[in-house]
Amino acid sequence: MFYFINEYILQKNSSVEHTAMNRVKLFNHYKRPAKIVTKTYDRLIHQTIKKFGVADNEIVNMFDFFQGVDGLSDEKVLHADDLHLPLESEVVVGANFSQVFDGDTPTSNVGFIPGTVGRVFYQEFFDGQGNVIETNLWDWRGFKSATQYFGQNGKLILQRYYTPAGKIVLEQFFVPDTNGNPLTSRITLLDYQGRGDLCFQNVDDLFAFFLAELS
Repeated sequence: MFYFINEYILQKNSSVEHTAMNRVKLFNHYKRPAKIVTKTYDRLIHQTIKKFGVADNEIVNMFDFFQGVDGLSDEKVLHADDLHLPLESEVVVGANFSQVFDGDTPTSNVGFIPGTVGRVFYQEFFDGQGNVIETNLWDWRGFKSATQYFGQNGKLILQRYYTPAGKIVLEQFFVPDTNGNPLTSRITLLDYQGRGDLCFQNVDDLFAFFLAELS
């Protein structure tokens, strides 16, 4: 297997990403198995690659790999009604997101994937003062991919990543950097293949481990 390593694949890419996509299609055309490897967490990557003619099995993302969804091609279109919101909730539907109220109190927002009609992308939850305390993140393929937790200052302190069945497989902890922005302080890979919990200082260290697992 040949692996072509990239940080990401975006809607608009540089020549580096375009070269990798053309190369992987060429290799597979001539029966030389190849995949693009990407590092960045991206819930829309399997929507993006379709626009460039890259198949789901021609790319492997690090987070997909550890979340057990590498090669998953099934898509479930999820709308706000599928989130089983409390029956007493009032939902105000907007173009980009819906607001959920309990009486006059906003309890959450349900955001939509850009360019779709109400396809769920995230759901953020508020405390009694209207501050975001937790956000669920949904993958393009229709499963809850991660949850973000925020501190009293509104800054990200923890992100958990799931398998499609809802099992937590990764925890990423954050501390403020010198500008007060979230900086990864530790990543824990939980109970990995019977080896117990594995800890990494940052995403680069996790990526090095991921590449070793691929090879």
